[in-house]
Amino acid sequence: MDFGEIIGISNDSSFYATSPFVAFSYKSNSLYVIWQKTRGIYGNVEHIKGQKNSASIVYRISKDNGRTFGGVITLHDFKEPRSFPPQVAFSPLNENRVFLAWVDKSSPKKLDVYFTRNSESSDRFEEPIIVSDEMTGVCSSEGSNDLRNFGPSRPSETYDTVTPYIAAGNDNNVYVMWVESTTRKKILEIARLEPQDEETSTSISFGEGEIDKAAKYMEEKMRKSLERAPKYRFSIRVFLRASNDGGRTFGKKISLLDTSIDGQGGPYVISPTELHAIGENVYVIVNPLGRDPDNARVRIFASTDKGQTFQERTGLSKTVSGIGSKIISARAKVAAKQHDSLYLLLEVVSHGDEEKMLLLTPFSSPHVPLIFVKSIDAGRTFSDPIHVGVNGPIRSHSSFAVSPTATACI
Repeated sequence: MDFGEIIGISNDSSFYATSPFVAFSYKSNSLYVIWQKTRGIYGNVEHIKGQKNSASIVYRISKDNGRTFGGVITLHDFKEPRSFPPQVAFSPLNENRVFLAWVDKSSPKKLDVYFTRNSESSDRFEEPIIVSDEMTGVCSSEGSNDLRNFGPSRPSETYDTVTPYIAAGNDNNVYVMWVESTTRKKILEIARLEPQDEETSTSISFGEGEIDKAAKYMEEKMRKSLERAPKYRFSIRVFLRASNDGGRTFGKKISLLDTSIDGQGGPYVISPTELHAIGENVYVIVNPLGRDPDNARVRIFASTDKGQTFQERTGLSKTVSGIGSKIISARAKVAAKQHDSLYLLLEVVSHGDEEKMLLLTPFSSPHVPLIFVKSIDAGRTFSDPIHVGVNGPIRSHSSFAVSPTATACI
């Protein structure tokens, strides 16, 4: 199968287009292309004299499988023109619904989570509603959600942010989750510039065959850099609301996680988190947040009653610890036709190498072992781990997919 000719969707050169999403409604034969349109926030777009920074969520609709598109429709104009890209979910199994969630400021000290869906009477999206409550996204101070105000020698003592997630199990069951995080400077913990030792003040080279030696040297340099970095307190809270009528109404707010950690290296904007739904099942994956025993582990929260109640699953830790390993990060997939199946691709280190976790971030590509596990009982227990890559062609950011009939491909 060949791809057709490439066409331009966003054709306004005075704006920067980013965060594109594509969704398809089978019953109405509508193809949606959704993106964020910004000016003055980022991108190589010059400011136009007399015009302020701006950001919007816009979309175009095609009724002929992408051959032609209607005009640009504005869904939401951001009150605070920051980079708040939308999150998109659509119903599986040839169904009809397309759902969106995003975050915007509703007042100078309040961040809220917005939700919309495609209309039942037309192709357009409905008027957005706020699904968060009065306690959600309350910033410590005005402007504390602006990263430019935060950091060493900058005025704000905290950095507050809210990040949305959305998933749909079918046309009726849709779930909006958000993560609130606050990064607070610790008193009297200011970066210290220590004198360079002889090794770091001179150029060091390594010959062929000294890859391990060079890696250990770089690990040690990074460790020393982290020790000198400013100290912060990170507070992380994960909430979810479920709708079982296609987004018309939402149930009560459920608190899945509320924890705090201490660390270095700058604002912990968001933990690496995933939300998956299929049928009446919902799965939330929260990756390790810190080094203390309670936070340095993957958490799995599962619901089998359409998001009304959640239980934390502990079977994964038992499975992986049985082979003498500890999980650094996890990625999950679900199968459209097997609702109780949950597939995980895990980065692991051996128990003797936990110190490596100090040097890894969710955005790094370390040469660490990858293992694959599967659950067929909604995350209660997992299969024996299968090693799929160690310093080989399969890397931590390799593509990972599961077909509707539960065939996994890495």
